[in-house]
Amino acid sequence: MRSSAMAWAKTPLAPGDRAGPCARSAQRVLSRGSALVLAALLAAGCVTEQAPRRQPSLTDSPRSRSAQPDTSVLETYVPRGLTTSTSAFSAAIGPIGSIEYDGLLMPLVSPAGTYLAVQEGHPAPTWDVLLASPAGDAPPPLHITIHRIEPVQGGPKQQIVEHLRIDEAGVLGRSADEHGFLVESPQSDGSRRIGWVEWSTGRLTWLLRTGVNAFAVRSASGRLAWCERVSADPIRFDLFVQGADEVFRADDDGGSWLMPVWSADNTTLFAFHLKPAGELDLAVFDTRSAASMRRPIQRERITSTGTVYSAYQALAGIQSPSAPDASPRMLFYHSGQDRIFEYDAWPAEGRRVRGLPAPSIAAAWHHGEGIVYSSRSALHYQFLREGSSPVELLKGAGGVRLTSNPMHPFILIAVDRSAAFRLNLWAMDLVDEATVRAAAERLDPSMADRARSR
Repeated sequence: MRSSAMAWAKTPLAPGDRAGPCARSAQRVLSRGSALVLAALLAAGCVTEQAPRRQPSLTDSPRSRSAQPDTSVLETYVPRGLTTSTSAFSAAIGPIGSIEYDGLLMPLVSPAGTYLAVQEGHPAPTWDVLLASPAGDAPPPLHITIHRIEPVQGGPKQQIVEHLRIDEAGVLGRSADEHGFLVESPQSDGSRRIGWVEWSTGRLTWLLRTGVNAFAVRSASGRLAWCERVSADPIRFDLFVQGADEVFRADDDGGSWLMPVWSADNTTLFAFHLKPAGELDLAVFDTRSAASMRRPIQRERITSTGTVYSAYQALAGIQSPSAPDASPRMLFYHSGQDRIFEYDAWPAEGRRVRGLPAPSIAAAWHHGEGIVYSSRSALHYQFLREGSSPVELLKGAGGVRLTSNPMHPFILIAVDRSAAFRLNLWAMDLVDEATVRAAAERLDPSMADRARSR
């Protein structure tokens, strides 16, 4: 079965551009549901592919890497040619606008896909600033802009509207929910604050003011987890979690804790652990008490040549790494193998770590049953059941964000080739091809025949 790439337009519409017939056809019927959108595109002959677009490489390390591939994790989803009507998807996308950014950090998107926060200003934060190293304690001259994603008046098409600009907030953080997002602000005295910014008002509240705090995340219930740099030579980070009446701390175990990730159950916490010799593990914590938080309940060796940067890089292309069904699973990028892996702390069978096909550099969950991921040339869909093959959705690489908005379950983000500091964004929906054909047959039997012939 052929996998089609449905697009409203081959490129985002810049101001003054005129929408073609495919874009107009899709926009008129979007509010009636994705199946009808795709059926309308099939009927109009609007089966197009996105032109490839370059995105910041997630493997461009500021530090040298070994030329030898890392083989710490070997298992992958083995393609066995399984392509049925229930394992292939089509994608309907439409441009929603363009935004300026700093040339490095990808935006944070609210879970409902209604707000977006982006770092602006040049130059972009240095790696010392992003990794909270001792050389990165000077405040960067940047600002953060909040945009709204909303329907165009009188039609179903979405658009981006600038909402607020926040100066002197620091660096865009790693976590966002329906109410706001985190920022991290290096101070002139060497400390590093963690702040919370409300989407609607832009109000900034400092959550942590003392210490060198970094890599913070906030759970859906509002609990904060973060790392604090407790030693500068050698650099070492401890892991802390906000409890009901006290702060819990994990034992350092002879290394640094980095990049915590909350599970959707609000009590399980993932975190990377890096030892001085380079052993990088992914660990799981039960955060319900100080005693249970001291040591991980599960851990897996990821690589023996890790750095703070490789831990940061592991999540740079994945805004929401943990599984949406609250199971103890998360996604991460392995730079040595140039692909996304799924970690399952307690698998029913098989290994705890399984990899998507390489290259796979950015990803988002889809209902806990599949993953939308980006290679360097296309966007793909991968079912998580063994033996399933990835389905190519669209040509072109970029970031992908899952939302709870039924009008646009995914937001696609890609660098504009014609402007060094501009990002183009699209709304995307997925429908399996069987649904598309069933909708086509209900509308017009001859429409289904034309769809099959394309």
